[in-house]
Amino acid sequence: MTSPSDDKHEAFKEELKKHLDSQYELMVQRNKDHGDAVFKPVSVFSDAPAYERVKIMLDYKLTRYRAGHTDLSTENINDLIGYLLLWKMCRSGHF
Repeated sequence: MTSPSDDKHEAFKEELKKHLDSQYELMVQRNKDHGDAVFKPVSVFSDAPAYERVKIMLDYKLTRYRAGHTDLSTENINDLIGYLLLWKMCRSGHF
C-alpha cells in the first residue's frame, strides 16, 4: 500500500518529467531551426565564446522583462530555462 506522500512524490516525478521532456523537445527543435547558432555562430560582429553569448541573451531577456516590454508567458519562461540550460552546458566545458 502506498502512502499519500508516495503518491505525491510519484505525481511530482511525472509532472517534472513532462516539463523536462517538453523543454528538451523545444530546445532540440530551436537548435535545428536556428542552425546551432549558439555553438556555431556566423561571428560576423562578435567572436565572443558561447558562454558569453548565452549570458548576453539572458541579460537581454531579463532586461526586456524588467523594462515591461515582455511578460512572463510560457514562451518567455521556456526561453529563460533554455538559456540557463545552455549556460550550464557551456560551463560543463563541452561547448
